[in-house]
Amino acid sequence: MAIDNSGAIRALMHFEISGDVYYIQVMQRGKDKGNDRDHVIKDFHIHSLDQFDKEWPSIVEMCEKYNARAMIRLNQRNTMDANIRTEIECLIAQLEINRALRKMIRTGNTSAGIPKILSAHRLYSSALGKTCTEDASTKKWIIDIDPEMVNAEHAGFESLDAIVNTFSDFIEKECAGRIYCTLPSKHGKHLVTSTFRKDTFMNHFGRPEKQHDYIMDDANTNLYIPDCL
Repeated sequence: MAIDNSGAIRALMHFEISGDVYYIQVMQRGKDKGNDRDHVIKDFHIHSLDQFDKEWPSIVEMCEKYNARAMIRLNQRNTMDANIRTEIECLIAQLEINRALRKMIRTGNTSAGIPKILSAHRLYSSALGKTCTEDASTKKWIIDIDPEMVNAEHAGFESLDAIVNTFSDFIEKECAGRIYCTLPSKHGKHLVTSTFRKDTFMNHFGRPEKQHDYIMDDANTNLYIPDCL
């Protein structure tokens, strides 16, 4: 059965000032193919809810066609951010390298080796992927709740839903956080939260033995997973 989180995620998106953007990737995950190599099919830079609605059919179609997932970073980016502008300056430099490479090929002078070419779009996407500009008051974290965390002998951990409830209750009562929503993943759940007192949380629950980092501070989650996966 396909996993479609578009409704819940659309409700979390917000656009206040010029340059606000959300970063979506349609990608073939290595773990879905039995290896460790991810392959990006296409990046989408979403600047409005209207654009999200317009692009949504294409995103789903690509996922179905290429057996890929659509992933989104829930924290907003902004194209006017200084760090992103620095990356764009690197983009311009890369375009100059591309021009030089074409000249080398045209003249046959390739003795110095062929430099790696990155497209303008890829460099721009890299900048967006690296730089979160979400305000602290609305920044989102994700707790990745995995089936390996289930423990029938541990109160509050008897099932995935029980763990969601246990974590949610503790975060709101003890860690000065809030819960936005819960999103299904392929095998588990992603609990979407505000920032909270992480030390208090970790001191109480510890770290799962088989899962290294399960609190993600720049939230990347599943937007759509086709049923073929």
